[in-house]
Amino acid sequence: MTEEQKRLAEDNHELIFGYMRKYRLDEESYGILALSLCQAAQTYDNEKAAFSTYAYSSMRLNMQRDWRKEKAQRRGGGQIVLSLDYGYKGSEKEYNLTNVVGEETDMETKLMEKEIIKEAITFLREKLNEEDLEIFAMYLEGMKQREIGAKCGKTSAAVSKKILNTKALLRTQFRRRLEK
Repeated sequence: MTEEQKRLAEDNHELIFGYMRKYRLDEESYGILALSLCQAAQTYDNEKAAFSTYAYSSMRLNMQRDWRKEKAQRRGGGQIVLSLDYGYKGSEKEYNLTNVVGEETDMETKLMEKEIIKEAITFLREKLNEEDLEIFAMYLEGMKQREIGAKCGKTSAAVSKKILNTKALLRTQFRRRLEK
């Protein structure tokens, strides 16, 4: 980590405790949340979102990954697990998948994000009409609500309501998914 990234993580250390309070997590979660905060500090782009929002997303993603891992262990396995660091011999030296695809956490995060995005898109296509889907897509592309409203012939209040309803729909869906 660079000095700037370390400072960003240190200055926002209280986010860990806020997250723990918000989701009523015990001290066992601290390690995952601290690593998530450091990971967020390393990959943060201040032009996209506030750091606290970005860090909370990173914490949520890593906690979900941990909960899934625990759930799989409770089920008793029976699944084939592919390890990114399992070595295999090439013609002259030993390789592992991390050498080929990049860092394990980076790859896991990318795969997880891709799957979540795919699932969200499929869900939204099933639940939203074409207009609402288009409004939410423009919002995700970074357009302002008044710009979206002008393009669709709606007031910014109507656009705002549609965006809020879509976000609530997604939250409900993914909350149900986590409870399974």
